[in-house]
Amino acid sequence: MPWLRYVIPSKATRFVEILQTLMVSTDAIMKEHIETFDEKNLRDVADGLIFAEKKYCRNPTKNQEITKSDIFSTLQDFLGAGFDTSSSTLEWIILYLGHYQHIQEKIQKEIDSVIGTRSVSLDDIGKLPFTEATILETQRISPVVPIGIPHATSKDTVLRNYRINRGTVVLCNFYGTTRDSKVWKDPEIFKPERFLNDLGFINSSLENELLTFGAGRRRCPGDFIAKMELFLFLVNIFQKCKIKLISEANFEGIFGLTYSPRSYTIKVFERWKVCCWFFFFSVDNS
Repeated sequence: MPWLRYVIPSKATRFVEILQTLMVSTDAIMKEHIETFDEKNLRDVADGLIFAEKKYCRNPTKNQEITKSDIFSTLQDFLGAGFDTSSSTLEWIILYLGHYQHIQEKIQKEIDSVIGTRSVSLDDIGKLPFTEATILETQRISPVVPIGIPHATSKDTVLRNYRINRGTVVLCNFYGTTRDSKVWKDPEIFKPERFLNDLGFINSSLENELLTFGAGRRRCPGDFIAKMELFLFLVNIFQKCKIKLISEANFEGIFGLTYSPRSYTIKVFERWKVCCWFFFFSVDNS
């Protein structure tokens, strides 16, 4: 979308700079893996992609060939897609919990009763339903990807009496789906318990209504990793710290390539000591 340089010139320039940095990083990763590649010892996804490229290029068939360009772009997706989205979601979580102290206290009570002072692990996923519901509610009310990445129709398609010609660029309004009053009662209110069923566990059917990671065959492949990251970060932070928002609460985010919160300031206390310490933390999205 080259026209963006005329609409938001500073952000477009910054975005190009980030892309160039990403390309240099990806190129270094590829070179290192190619030089040390051993098909009998696949270390990570980069090795797996190189192995697939060698396998399919030796016996290429229609629609199966994997090129080095495919590997390069896939690694860029892995590096770029998961960083800004996860960090922005965490910024939103801290903002909401810093403002809604009663929700933060409920999360800490749940963490204390289930985990105590030991280190959190991935085995704890499923044991802290209110904590996980808070992550889901944050993703609902402040989706960091408000408009899905562009896709295109591979053939002429009719959807609900709308004709969409082959090759048409299609974007999904994820932000709009999170405000649909037919699905979400009081959609403008931050209410984590909406994701819990009568037994106090995550309501999976309602969770499936949340399109944070897209849907179908083109669903984000990193959703499981992102969920693990957010869970571990949230529990680690609020297990050890009490956070209070000291700037004015402003939940109107900044729309850009992602939907991020405006700059805010918090005060952080260590929970397990009588004498509390604090520091100021300002999230600067400029």
